[in-house]
Amino acid sequence: CFFSDKVLSLLAQAANDIPLFKRPVSPQDMALLFNECSANDEDPLVANRNTVVAYFFSQMNSFGLITANYQLVISTNRLIMGSTGRNYMTQHDLSVALIRYGSKDRPAKTRIDRWVDLIRTAKNSIKE
Repeated sequence: CFFSDKVLSLLAQAANDIPLFKRPVSPQDMALLFNECSANDEDPLVANRNTVVAYFFSQMNSFGLITANYQLVISTNRLIMGSTGRNYMTQHDLSVALIRYGSKDRPAKTRIDRWVDLIRTAKNSIKE
């Protein structure tokens, strides 16, 4: 997938508001993650909570914003470290985290759903 600068900025805002990662992220971080499928080895993205990251990417997939193979892409390209900061997230880690997140009414769920809808709307309003 390729996201415009406007959408990358929105993704960074969402990631920081939710928060998805242990450190603040920039649109450049999101460009590496989404447009280039690469990671910043010197300052890797570390999940704030594995379950929240898994749910966010699942919702991005549900809205057709990223590939259905997102778990494989994240794992193969070593894009996100688990919340412990010791290992990169694998397909299995993401799958288990998503199952654990489940359909419970969690505080981040509404926030994630709102952000993903805003991202979808922004992406669809721009001819990329």
